[in-house]
Amino acid sequence: MAKAGKLEKLAPNVYKYPSVLIDPVAESFAVACKRLGPDAAVAGPSALGHRGLVESPPQQLWMLVPPNILAPRRSNYRLIRSRSDLSLHMKSYRYFRVTSLERTLVELLHLATKIGPEAGIRAIREAVADGRTTLDQMVGVAKDLGYQKSISKYWEAILI
Repeated sequence: MAKAGKLEKLAPNVYKYPSVLIDPVAESFAVACKRLGPDAAVAGPSALGHRGLVESPPQQLWMLVPPNILAPRRSNYRLIRSRSDLSLHMKSYRYFRVTSLERTLVELLHLATKIGPEAGIRAIREAVADGRTTLDQMVGVAKDLGYQKSISKYWEAILI
């Protein structure tokens, strides 16, 4: 069907009808979620970009996945492998999932040793100042995910 022009190939084993119009960013999110499995979700800096909390979107597409998932060859994905429950604090769209704002911010602090705490702290301050979330909501998410200990050292920097 793809050769006949009835389907457009987006990635290996991922197709769409040419008449279906999807935003290019949403399309890249949907392709990534399809390629990485049903538990995959857009996360980290990519999720911040989706919510307009970063000045420029990251070069790679950051994805939250179970620990046993490997990135497909020749992909532009940065995987965040997590043992935490991947059904908690997610926002589902028609073709893809994104971590909730609170989960995104908590995960950024949890991963601060890999990406640096500055981006997470800046995003938390902005989200709280804009009224998008509260510190209490983030503490609740951190408890749900079991990340209280790893992020507790950053609370003082956030509150200053």
